Amino acid sequence: MKLLGILLVASLLTCSLDQERASPGQVPGNYAILVCRGGCGRGEVERAYIRGTVILADSQLSGGRYALGWGPPNGCFELHELQDLGDSYAGIIRGSFIHWTQHEDTIRFPIFQSPDAGYDIALSRSDSGLMGWGTSWGAGVVEIHAPRDSIWMRRMGPADPAQCRESP
Repeated sequence: MKLLGILLVASLLTCSLDQERASPGQVPGNYAILVCRGGCGRGEVERAYIRGTVILADSQLSGGRYALGWGPPNGCFELHELQDLGDSYAGIIRGSFIHWTQHEDTIRFPIFQSPDAGYDIALSRSDSGLMGWGTSWGAGVVEIHAPRDSIWMRRMGPADPAQCRESP
């Protein structure tokens, strides 16, 4: 019976740690982002074709009238193209407000969006910050056949929404 009690406590602690790890309160921050073909390694800039900054805030931002995604602005990005691959929608928009979401352990947001095309990012937590995939998609004349990109985001500090501003 004592062993059963220990297992129950251990199980509850594990569930509690998983819930804490999945808490959206831990994701907000200021991140350096790399978009790479064939993997970003451990954040190696020479493997990236785009680099920049992403701010994921823990609440709605003021000043942003429009956000990429499906909701009010709660983040933003600024990107710099290092190399034009010609087969990606990443980097078409250099900077914008975004609406990011988290469902369980997956963080999602777009960095390009039009009625018939887009570039969506899906990330999970890693030891260095957030890692995942970016995907270009399109329909009709803007259909694209690009491989999935690797996304690497290193947390630089707390979210600073003051850095988010309308793109020129």
